[in-house]
This record gives sequence, structure tokens and C-alpha cells, in this order.
Amino acid sequence: MTTYIGIDVGLDGAIAAICDGELGPLLFPMPTFTVESRRSGGKKHRVMDAAGVMDTIETLRLHQRDIHVLIETAQLRPAMIASGHVCPRCGKEHMFAGQGLASQAEFIGQFREIRGILRGLGIPFDEVHPATWKKDVFHGRSEKMDARILAGQLYPSVAPKMALKKNDGLAEALLIADYLKRHRTAPF
Repeated sequence: MTTYIGIDVGLDGAIAAICDGELGPLLFPMPTFTVESRRSGGKKHRVMDAAGVMDTIETLRLHQRDIHVLIETAQLRPAMIASGHVCPRCGKEHMFAGQGLASQAEFIGQFREIRGILRGLGIPFDEVHPATWKKDVFHGRSEKMDARILAGQLYPSVAPKMALKKNDGLAEALLIADYLKRHRTAPF
């Protein structure tokens, strides 16, 4: 029996497992908890729960002997992105804010933390760039909604969950696990 685990990193990410011999995939939203920051005047924000990630992976490992894990690689995104439109008033292309440096650093930290958890548990894993698996799965560009639709089509038992926008991470993690199952022997 083999378990294929796909991990979509991020606070809205997820962990999905496709287990041989099981009726449907197992889906777990990324474990998080809320903390209050003293530096930001008591503002609350979510952080990844590393112990929860470890517990989820340990639970999946208990059921199967042969386990394969594929993590979506963290990638930096530009802080400013061109709009693609020329302003009629000034004749220039305007920029809009992308993902900030602090949130990118936090995201990369989560990616590294998950890799550390897997190493600590002695579970081998591979990494895949988002463009690599999406090119194979979608045969071109995709949107988050496309992931939810395709995940629901491939695995009808989870289709009701895929109807909700908040489950983008679950859909992507499931598609990463499916990609791993189909390409298990290929280098990533």
C-alpha cells in the first residue's frame, strides 16, 4: 500500500493524501493558529502550526508503509507588478502592489519548516515548482477556480468541498498528490 501526499504551502494551503486501497482522498487544511503580536499593537494574525503539520503527517504515515511526499516549492514574487494597461491621463503603465517582502519571507519560512518536519520524521520528499505541475495538469495557465473544478472532477467524493472558494488550497494539494501519483518515478 502506498500513500501519495501533496502539500500546498501557505496559511491557506493544505495537505492531501491519496492512499492506495482507500475510497477517496484525505484532505487536511493547513494547521494554523492565531497569535497576538506585541510589535503591531496587539494585532492578531495566523501562523502555521508546525506541531499540527507533524501530527497530520504522522497520522498518514501510521496507515501506510510506503509514503511519497511532494511539496510545492516556494517562489518569490515581485513586490510591484505591472498592470498591463496604459493610463489615459498620464500615458504611463501603472504598477500595483504584489506580495510584500514580509509575507514572502513568512511563506518561505513555512516551506522550510515543513521540509524540516519531514526530515525530522525521516520521510523522504521531493519538491515541485508550481509551473511544472500546473503545466502538466492544466496544459497551460490556470486559476485557483480551475484547480477546484478539476479536483472535483477527478475525485467526485470531494466535489462538494471543492465548490467553496476557501478550499483552493485543498484542491491544489490534491492535484499535487495526484501529479505525484502519476509521475512517481520522474525527477521533479
